[in-house]
Amino acid sequence: MEVCLIDDKSSPANVQLYYGSISIVASKFLDSYQRIRRIEESIRSHTKDSFITPPGAPSTMKEFASRFYEAYEKLYPRVLRHCAELMERDLEDPAVKERAFDNARRILPAGTLTNLSVVGSLQDFRYLIQDADIHPNPEIRLIGHTTRHIITETHPDLIWETDPGPFEPRVRSLGCTSTKFNQNRPSWYVDLYEPDLYGDRVMVEKVFSRMLVDRYGMSWLAFTKFMHERGKRSVPKIFRSVGISFDIMTDYGTYQDFQRYMRCEQHSEPLTMNYGYVVPDDIIGTDMEIEYRTAMEQVHLYEDELVSHEIDLMQYIIPLGYLHRSVFETNLQEVYNISEFLNQSRFQVSCKKIAYEMVKISKNSYPDLMQWCRITDPNRVNA
Repeated sequence: MEVCLIDDKSSPANVQLYYGSISIVASKFLDSYQRIRRIEESIRSHTKDSFITPPGAPSTMKEFASRFYEAYEKLYPRVLRHCAELMERDLEDPAVKERAFDNARRILPAGTLTNLSVVGSLQDFRYLIQDADIHPNPEIRLIGHTTRHIITETHPDLIWETDPGPFEPRVRSLGCTSTKFNQNRPSWYVDLYEPDLYGDRVMVEKVFSRMLVDRYGMSWLAFTKFMHERGKRSVPKIFRSVGISFDIMTDYGTYQDFQRYMRCEQHSEPLTMNYGYVVPDDIIGTDMEIEYRTAMEQVHLYEDELVSHEIDLMQYIIPLGYLHRSVFETNLQEVYNISEFLNQSRFQVSCKKIAYEMVKISKNSYPDLMQWCRITDPNRVNA
């Protein structure tokens, strides 16, 4: 692991740090602090040497994980050729390579190396360090310790020892899964989380209309005309007043991409094998499917009890294609913004599908308030 200050002339309020050679698991911890903005990421190596073994963990983890990198090296060229045929493009086309990688990477374990640069305020890093100090994951504790050392060197006036630390139980389970989930045929889903938490739709929309008058002096009719002229601009802040939460089941690779874009309260279960794994659409029904499934199911062969009974260590060797569950507590303004942001062609189809399902659920819950959200159904687009 390498943690260093990028800009030694940073302002008193902000710090920019580089985290090198950390695992994808650890990067998700950093991403959970959404006021700490990710400004760059690079994952270039996909060999057995790019596996991150947590501090103090046995060498059997890296030895076992090597089989996933070997499977990736064998599968990727075939997936690349298949994607080139589907897209009718050259093998060297960046879009072809991106699509092939998005399919094949699901074999890679969550302990795969990544590098990222982030920028945030001193107070935001203070919260991060507090949480990292008591985290059960040894790599995350090391991140907290190293970050503290760097920041106190550059800002010695800060007094860390007086911080009492966080007072928050750890999320272990988010309860029963949605009825949309079929354990016999594992797949992703997006559903409304705890629908009983929300009030009557008609009452919510009446309150919203009353707030329009109080805040803007606008009737519902006047606001409707105003919203029709919105174009591609973000929706007004008043939409933040309507909260909504989503139960999201998706493969860990997609969660890795989607989590960084969504600004909200996020509650995530640890990555386990409990929900099964997904097979990418481009691989289903091809002669690559058996090879893919064989690689994914090898994780069940790992027998080192020092790791297999420690969830914080075991998740490092679970492939990114295994399903992972989280709850995103947000509001209608963020649903508008994230769905229209991800609707751009440069984003992964898997992220677009999640955003599209969030919009469908939100429109079903609040049809009048979501009527101005215009996004394309990614299922009907030839990516």
